[in-house]
Amino acid sequence: MPMCEFFGCLSGSRKKGLPKYPNIYYFRTKKNVPLPGLSTLRTWAARFCIEDGILFSVLSLMKAKGDFMNETEKLSVICFDESYVSNKICFDKKNERVIGPQKCIQTVIVRGLVNNWKQPIYYGYDKKNDKRVTISNYRAVA
Repeated sequence: MPMCEFFGCLSGSRKKGLPKYPNIYYFRTKKNVPLPGLSTLRTWAARFCIEDGILFSVLSLMKAKGDFMNETEKLSVICFDESYVSNKICFDKKNERVIGPQKCIQTVIVRGLVNNWKQPIYYGYDKKNDKRVTISNYRAVA
């Protein structure tokens, strides 16, 4: 079974016919734009902690970015979404645990009203959107 490019899981979720690496990366390296190597990018991405629940590392990045925004650029809305996912089992090498099978994923995304930006701040597998989740997400953003 092929390995997932981003999560290192054995789910075989990489679609057939797609290039292994994004074309824009090779286009920029051919134009002599200095970019870090792909292994360096994977190492940096592996350090970023992504766990179920509220994404506190993302919130800290949003807070740092918000220091450079004015009040109208900070206007945002919280969106709730539930999506169905593949119920395959995946192995997380970094944390050495089995993930899955799940039926659905609940995501919470903060979107800008004036500026064109959006950022996920929460995700949870097989969880219903209840009052407790809504209040905790609101307090994390506020």
